[in-house]
Amino acid sequence: MAQGLQLHQRGEFQQAERLYAYVLQHDPMHAGALHYLGTLAHQFRKHAIAIELIEKALTQRADFGMRFNLGLAYHANGQTDDALAQFDWALTLNPGWPLALNAKGVALLDNGRPRDAAENFKAAADAAPDWAEPRSNYLLARLYEPDVSPSELAAEHMAMMAAAVPAEPRPSMPSPRPKRHDGLRLGFVSGDLRTHPVGLLIEGLLAELSKRGVACFIYASNPWNDEVTDRIRSGAKVWRDIGALPDEGVALRIGEDDIDVLIDLSGHSAHNRLGVFRQRAAPVQLTWLGYGATTGLAEMDFILLDAYSFSSGDESLYSERPLLLRNSRLFFTPPQSCPGLVPPPAAAAGHITFGCFNNLAKFNPGVAGAWAEILRRLPSARLMFKGRQLDQASCRADLSARLSAAGVDVSRVSLEGFAPRDNYFDAYSRIDIALDPFPFPGGTTSLDGLWMGVPVVTLQSRGLIACQGASILRNLDMDDWVADNVHDYVEKAVQFANDLDGLTALRASLRGRMTASALCDAGRFAEDLLEQCGHACAVRAATA
Repeated sequence: MAQGLQLHQRGEFQQAERLYAYVLQHDPMHAGALHYLGTLAHQFRKHAIAIELIEKALTQRADFGMRFNLGLAYHANGQTDDALAQFDWALTLNPGWPLALNAKGVALLDNGRPRDAAENFKAAADAAPDWAEPRSNYLLARLYEPDVSPSELAAEHMAMMAAAVPAEPRPSMPSPRPKRHDGLRLGFVSGDLRTHPVGLLIEGLLAELSKRGVACFIYASNPWNDEVTDRIRSGAKVWRDIGALPDEGVALRIGEDDIDVLIDLSGHSAHNRLGVFRQRAAPVQLTWLGYGATTGLAEMDFILLDAYSFSSGDESLYSERPLLLRNSRLFFTPPQSCPGLVPPPAAAAGHITFGCFNNLAKFNPGVAGAWAEILRRLPSARLMFKGRQLDQASCRADLSARLSAAGVDVSRVSLEGFAPRDNYFDAYSRIDIALDPFPFPGGTTSLDGLWMGVPVVTLQSRGLIACQGASILRNLDMDDWVADNVHDYVEKAVQFANDLDGLTALRASLRGRMTASALCDAGRFAEDLLEQCGHACAVRAATA
């Protein structure tokens, strides 16, 4: 077993698997071999097999590590309720264990409980101050908490990242170095280059940049790929898998690649590599797209925003210097296949159906109260939720309880779980109007819905994430769907629901409107991005 573990830890997985299997031939219930063979199955995304193996190992020996790994396998298999039970058991056996606290936080956030998640992330960060992941997870969870003001959120990001700076001093600006290449080299760092909002938003951009002579280097921090990954990879000059490399090694590789502008696409979301940016890997470093607030990182020079998500006085919300794109900071690549447009379902059903396909972590008491008032004003209206989280019994029960507490008759609400992407688009054909949560509105879900002809009522307030819905709609000249306060939000939802002719006409026009807008104009977006990158390079050169 010791030799198998050594092979496993060195990444020699096939040899380790053979050794574990050999042990099990002689002792079919060997707890260690079953456990580690299960962890290997989990690593290779065979989660059901991993669960079976680790559960069998636990019949032989109670162990907090086994409980933890079983929780990880359950979570990866979409069974977050079961995962939480295993993490709690692991913490009973090993109280205060940072790995289990962090994993429990991830599962809680997945179950739509950001406040509970933040508490666990904070406990993990306090117990392991040198570990970056729970700090990032804590800051991410705070984005979902409605009682945290934009100023408080920014201050917390900056304070937490300042406290995490390594002891040895690092130059705030690298020494200028001569370029070893012609043209512009952009580096993109992300763990979400797959069927994920970031991957789906960026896939149409790289080809446009390449047409303009830009060399795009991709630094992918997550090894799991799909068909979207393949399309993104085809638009890159160089693709590098960095998931197994330390931050220092990645920074060295980026320096050798002679990158001019290094672009973070993750912020504090999963698989981020902010530690690479802390190493000052490139002369110009900026963050964009994958996160809804400042990184709080002193070494991040710029943040890409747009004129709709930034107002005078917002400079204090960012540790970075804001760069404003002319149109939208989001870009939409139309799906390769999806259903055609249909009339609003209210025409046949005789009642309006509102919908929300967002992460349940965004659903808070203020949102519940506004939606309850909308349904009170429209006694025949229905409300539909859809999302992977609703496959969990605890999520369905919790959401129903919160709706009921807000005064909603839950018999008027439908809850739908996960669906493959094609079926997901079909679901938009069953709703008339989407309702954006606040202060964390939708991004990809709103763009997908608009493509399917479903307009969205959004509420704009201060800060990057709170303006996301407004930015999308204002790029479509749909300013009248943007509310300034909760009362206005309710009034707009009721007003539009009572205008079926207007909804019918708008639904038929939305796909064409999107196609003609900056949201779908890859060439225009590429030019805008390059202009801002050029400006960033000039600013850094002037201050070097």
